Amino acid sequence: MSVSESPTLRAPSQRISLMVSDVDGTLVNHDKQVAPATVEAVRRLREAGVPFAAVSSRPPRGMKLLIEPLKLELFGGFNGGSIVRADYTPVEEHYVKLDAARTGTEVMKARGAYIWVFADNEWYITDPDNSYVAREIRTVQFQPTVVSDFGDHIARAGKIVGSSSDFEMLAACEAELQGLLGDGASARRSQNYYLDLPAWHRPRAMRCEPSPPISGCRSTRLR
Repeated sequence: MSVSESPTLRAPSQRISLMVSDVDGTLVNHDKQVAPATVEAVRRLREAGVPFAAVSSRPPRGMKLLIEPLKLELFGGFNGGSIVRADYTPVEEHYVKLDAARTGTEVMKARGAYIWVFADNEWYITDPDNSYVAREIRTVQFQPTVVSDFGDHIARAGKIVGSSSDFEMLAACEAELQGLLGDGASARRSQNYYLDLPAWHRPRAMRCEPSPPISGCRSTRLR
């Protein structure tokens, strides 16, 4: 094939409806960059007729670095709780239920965790001197908004995070909140120092028929 020729895309795969990948440590390396080999691998997937999407515990806005190099048409933040298109138009969104948000923040704050609220496409914090803020800025690649309190943002939270260097305390909070939050939110540590409370939901939106659809994606819902 000459340099001027474009590769011919194959017909959509009859066996694979959609390839979905995690982000950190998978699509993004230790330096929080997308490696050329990753870009090439995703390109080859598409040439083989396999549509591609990404899902992460990050907020959708924190996945911006993936959109252009990987040509993402659809991706999910907050562990799939917020599915958006490349222009951030929402396809499906789930929020932490208000009672669960209040319970989670009260339990974690009472034990000394710093609380972050991801809502309304922003990252809200009350203490910019928290030692983990700089780490999260490096990960999501946007700045937090400092507030005196979370106000009504907490009612539209895609994810609430408790951060602390007291790993045992966060582990205890995780166990307690798993029993308290019910279907209002899930409680899982994404790192020893982060306890994530994203919206609890049944994964539905990484299906193959969003409008507009992912290029080449057959109408098969993933379970």
